[in-house]
Amino acid sequence: MIILSIIFNVIIGSLFLLSFSTKIFDISDLRNDVAVLRIIPKSLTDLSIYALLFVELGISISYLFNLWLPFRTGITVMLLIFFIVVTWLKRRRTGTVSCTCFGTNRLLNKNPVIRNIAIIFFCVLDFSMHVDTGVYRGLNNLSYALIFVTLVQLYESRKTYKKMRAINEYVNF
Repeated sequence: MIILSIIFNVIIGSLFLLSFSTKIFDISDLRNDVAVLRIIPKSLTDLSIYALLFVELGISISYLFNLWLPFRTGITVMLLIFFIVVTWLKRRRTGTVSCTCFGTNRLLNKNPVIRNIAIIFFCVLDFSMHVDTGVYRGLNNLSYALIFVTLVQLYESRKTYKKMRAINEYVNF
């Protein structure tokens, strides 16, 4: 179990470090991506970019050095759920599904929602390997419940979106 946990920590930490490094080296593209989405005001774009970079670096360090166990899992899962929502908004507004989270790496940028769900799964699996008793067990059960509810909500929102799209196409004829 310890070896598997170390492997998960290295993979997750490396993914976030890779994401951080590609964003830091091409910060102008990141600024353009954030501005195109129009989620936050333009005056806060730079602040949000640097906050995102700080959080990604912190997550990477926490996984690579096995620090802040319950907090890193919670922050990582929340950040990845936020990215899933942003990807969904980007699809609605621009019609594109791909992202530039990992620079020009097409393999990692290809299916961002599936990739983020897989990373969430590995984060929770890693967290469950460290569960002893008490608070960690409660946080573990809460994280499973939150992930399940989030996945159900994503599925239901996708189904509703398809129905609304069909109704809209029918009405526009």
